[in-house]
This record gives sequence, C-alpha cells and structure tokens, in this order.
Amino acid sequence: MAILLAAAMLLPQAMLADQGAVFTMNGTDNVPAGGTFDVTLSVSGEYAIHAAHLSVEYDPNSLELVGLEELDVMKSLRSGNNLVILDYETLAYQGKIKLGIGMPTDAMNAKGDIFKMTFKVKDGVSVNQQIVMIVNEFVNAPVGGESTPQAFTTHNAIITISGAKDPEGGFNRGEGRRRQQDVGSELSAHRNKTARRKRRPDRQHHARTRCGQHQSSRHKTQ
Repeated sequence: MAILLAAAMLLPQAMLADQGAVFTMNGTDNVPAGGTFDVTLSVSGEYAIHAAHLSVEYDPNSLELVGLEELDVMKSLRSGNNLVILDYETLAYQGKIKLGIGMPTDAMNAKGDIFKMTFKVKDGVSVNQQIVMIVNEFVNAPVGGESTPQAFTTHNAIITISGAKDPEGGFNRGEGRRRQQDVGSELSAHRNKTARRKRRPDRQHHARTRCGQHQSSRHKTQ
C-alpha cells in the first residue's frame, strides 16, 4: 500500500517533467465591436532553458494592441544579467509581439505571469478571433554543453466577438513539442523493432534452404 501511495505521489511530477513548460493565454467571450479586453500570457510546468525565441500573433485587421504590461516573470528576468528583448511595436502592423530570452548562466525555470496585453476590437469584425503563441526556439544550452530542445505545450486564447461567427476551419488551440531525447528514444526503438522484423524472413529462408539441401543430399544417397 505504501509503495502504491509513493508511486501515486511521484506520477504527477513525472508527467510534468515530460510535459515541460506550459504556456497559456486566457480567452474572453462576447466582446463588443470597439470594446477592449485583456489577455495574460503565463507559464507553468517543469522546465529549464537558457534560450528562447517566442512570439504572440494576432490579426491586425481585427484587433489593435493598445497596451502591454510586463508582469512578474518578465520583471524577474530583467533583474538579472540576462538578455531580454520584448518588441511589440516594430511588427505591430503584422500583428506580432516578439520575445527573446538569453540566460548566460542560470537557466530560466520561472512560473507565473509573463505579460498582459490589452486589445481593442476594430469596427466591422464579423469573425471570432484567436491569439496564437509560436515557439521558434526553446532550448537548454549550458556554457560548454550541448543545445537541447525542451518540451513545451501552448494553449492559445479564443476571443468571441458579439454577433460574430467562428472562422472557417476552426481555431488553432495550441501545440505541443516533446523533448528531443524522448523523440530520439522512440525513433531508436522503432528502428530496432523494424530491423528485427526484417531479419525474421532471412532466418526462415536460411532454414528452408538448409532443409532443402538436407533433403537433396538424402535423395542422392538413395
């Protein structure tokens, strides 16, 4: 019984380690045309990274970014000797917010709110909106060590507009990426399994050949 309890306590931790970082953005319902709403980008889970290149993307024809506030995670990153670049103005016409993080020594493993975005719904919007997070780089890269991509999951924000309909094809609700070593282990296991399957017909062929040779030899003897 004690062993089962211990295993149950360890299971959530193991699941979190496999899941890695979890990025979430809250959605909002029934926003009127011309109205404003807030979306907060947060991170949780178990992870450790030295470099990240992230972006938040939205439709600039439907939404206007009218404000951005840095929250606890951003403030903690800026307090150290880290490289942090947050650009929400240069590519605003494309609907992109860029975040670059470089950790020269200690890895980033913070949990909490990263930043809060305030959007305004433009007039004439007839389709519900989504705010999507894109992870271009998310790696553990200690000084003198190898650069290893880390696992992550994203949960995008769905914004419903009063009187609007869902987009054709539905929403992009997020994505997940496993650790490189997990994928590598699965590929290796698959290759080994495939190789074993390919070798089996060869063994059967050799067995049939040996059997045929033996029968031929007996025939000649008789």
